[in-house]
Amino acid sequence: MASTGKRRQATRPKILLSTRKLSVRIALTRKDLAEVFSIRENVFQREQKVDKKLEFDGKDGQAVHFLARIGEKPAGCVRIRFARKTALLERMAVLKQFRGNGIGSKLVEAAIRFCRKKKAKQLEMHAQCRAETFYEKLGFRRFGKEFKEIGFAHVGMRLKLGPRNPARSVRRKKV
Repeated sequence: MASTGKRRQATRPKILLSTRKLSVRIALTRKDLAEVFSIRENVFQREQKVDKKLEFDGKDGQAVHFLARIGEKPAGCVRIRFARKTALLERMAVLKQFRGNGIGSKLVEAAIRFCRKKKAKQLEMHAQCRAETFYEKLGFRRFGKEFKEIGFAHVGMRLKLGPRNPARSVRRKKV
């Protein structure tokens, strides 16, 4: 049998995410918001056992919600609220079956672009300590001491949005 020069790799990992199928947009419809709330319920209430009253804190009406989908399937979400010139990144969640595929990064990058358009000076959050390095890779820096929130160790994190300190991951230069 002649070789065609192409070798098939039987051990090649299955691609779980194609960026052509990933979409991140602002949740505008009731259906979008229901999907956002369903994701949060799954991640925070079911997985992490956060009390519903703490997770759904009455501030969703003051927020802009982002929804990530893989094709038509809801996969992740994040909300943004504003306090003067500071934007607050909150309720970041990706469903378990979609984690590890860059969805969280794309959600945060979309939120960063949105906050810049809204002229926010900085973006702050209370990040679970186990996610600190994830946010550092996106340009966030830790501030303050570790604290407990909803039963988990958290740390304050901040990203300056001014022109002198753009987020590294928002605009990647091709080499």
